[in-house]
Amino acid sequence: MKFGVSAFKILFILFFCVFVSHSVSDTTETEDADETGDYRMGEVGIGIKTPLMLETWEYACMGYLEKKPITDEDIRRAMNNLKTMNWQCENFGWFETSLDTDLDAFEARLDEARLEQTKRSSKGEPFVCYFGSVIPKYRQDFYDNIGKPIFDHLIEHGASEEIAYLVVGQSALETGWGRKVRGNNYFGIKGEKNGQSVTVSTHEVTSSGKIKISDKFRKYGDVLDCTDDYLDVLENSFPNASAALFSDTSTAEEFFNGLEHGKYGVYATDFKNGKYPAKISSISNRIAREMPNYFIYPTYLSCLGRDNELLGIMAGVVQ
Repeated sequence: MKFGVSAFKILFILFFCVFVSHSVSDTTETEDADETGDYRMGEVGIGIKTPLMLETWEYACMGYLEKKPITDEDIRRAMNNLKTMNWQCENFGWFETSLDTDLDAFEARLDEARLEQTKRSSKGEPFVCYFGSVIPKYRQDFYDNIGKPIFDHLIEHGASEEIAYLVVGQSALETGWGRKVRGNNYFGIKGEKNGQSVTVSTHEVTSSGKIKISDKFRKYGDVLDCTDDYLDVLENSFPNASAALFSDTSTAEEFFNGLEHGKYGVYATDFKNGKYPAKISSISNRIAREMPNYFIYPTYLSCLGRDNELLGIMAGVVQ
């Protein structure tokens, strides 16, 4: 089911966003709480308890992500909602508002959120705020075991964040999101390393089209061992790409140009049909959105007592 976000609702969300870093009180409940424990009256106005706020934050988040067409601003606001939800899960504080009338607006919004949850649950649909869908387990595995280690290693060595995401995207492309890894080779580097290699079936792009071949690829101890060798390969064979990786002012175009015009030829034969940069760019854009943020949703699902849904997601049941 799709739903829109009215101007009033957007303003309501933004109102909460403005106050989230300034208006959250201590986690201790006061004597002013009513018998339900859901609301309290305080010096600054009305306090709304965390579990209730999470329902409305999630609803608001999905409202942004289900807009057609979706804009970068919609995504930014949805991500801010996610971050706020994560904060509230960790702190279980009261969320303070400053106007008595906000309680009515909040209750109306909560009713909408619960109605939407009921409708989705009756259809067997997950009610999870993350870019409109839950990240499949194979991408979670890639981020945990390959993407984050590579990205963090590059950043520690002084790489540009923008180009580092391209490198992670390149690894995702070369390994099919980590599902086609042989010999801990995460960048499709051919040849031998310290006399170690694995023979793998692959394809090459030639002037007459794509052909299937078997070739030797370097074998490594682990993902960081491979990443270090990748950096050596760039430095020695694709120096312009290496320079772009470690420059804060370089562009994706400069990095790809460096991979295409190495000392001894192209990094990948897919450059011949012009698809390699486009593929990596598309994948890396997804990675830049998902990898830093996907871990947020399990926290607030647990906060809402939706552990069965959380377990299903982590097991890859929900796609």
